[in-house]
Amino acid sequence: MVSLLSVVINALVLSAIFALVALGLTLIFSVAGVFNLAHGVNVTLGAFTAWYVATVLGLSIWIAAILSILVPAVFSVVLYKGMVQAIENRPMTVMTVTLLIELISEYLIRELIGLQSRSVPALFPGVVRFGGATLTVNRIIAFFTAWALVAVLFVVFDRTKQGKAVIATSMSERGSALVGIDKSRVQLYTWFAAGALAGIAGLFFGSIRTASWDMGLNSLVIAFPIVVLGGMGSIRGTLIAANIFGFLNVFILSYWEPTLARTVPIIALILILLVRPEGLLGREVAA
Repeated sequence: MVSLLSVVINALVLSAIFALVALGLTLIFSVAGVFNLAHGVNVTLGAFTAWYVATVLGLSIWIAAILSILVPAVFSVVLYKGMVQAIENRPMTVMTVTLLIELISEYLIRELIGLQSRSVPALFPGVVRFGGATLTVNRIIAFFTAWALVAVLFVVFDRTKQGKAVIATSMSERGSALVGIDKSRVQLYTWFAAGALAGIAGLFFGSIRTASWDMGLNSLVIAFPIVVLGGMGSIRGTLIAANIFGFLNVFILSYWEPTLARTVPIIALILILLVRPEGLLGREVAA
């Protein structure tokens, strides 16, 4: 029987990583008013970049970690500039195109890497025993790093010129343009940040669990309903919803039927939306 403390800790860690993935979707939706359904590719790129650099090339895990953030961030920007920018005023087209890119990319990775899962070396080896539970240091660091990044995100929005430009653009595209904010530059900031957050999530997923060719699509399947449940464009709502999905996922896997780990959270999403169609916190900003 898995101890309750271990389950709670695993849920907290998983929720934090889910939050990183979902925040990228939320940021892009807040600024651009579109959903990037190729966002899962960034998770996969983050994990496999770290695996390839550290395991195949034999370089430092810290070099691998840096590249696992930069590669998906650059991919995200290239995706925006190369494909999305020309169609960003057509949200359904953006969803269709990015979903196709997601599927094509995942299956291309499967052809290149294969079906076998890969293990990303831990950034911080070792274990800690706490209250009868044995925790890897890597999990603990993943949890605190994820929430530290969330805190940094709020500071950037509140204190920096670039962050305030993102908030202004998400509130009113026309109003931000009138005060001289360059929407194109704000979009680049946002897509870069979203890709970087997903890359970090992929790094943690790969080092805590394993990296697999379909991990991006699996992450997207969870992140998308998190964004909807939290409230379209709501960062705080996304964080709350990530914890709901994370705890449901881990508790179902640990104490109930593992095959229902994806189904039950979706049912919970539907029930909540029946009561609050706008999500838990609604949308904090209007596009």
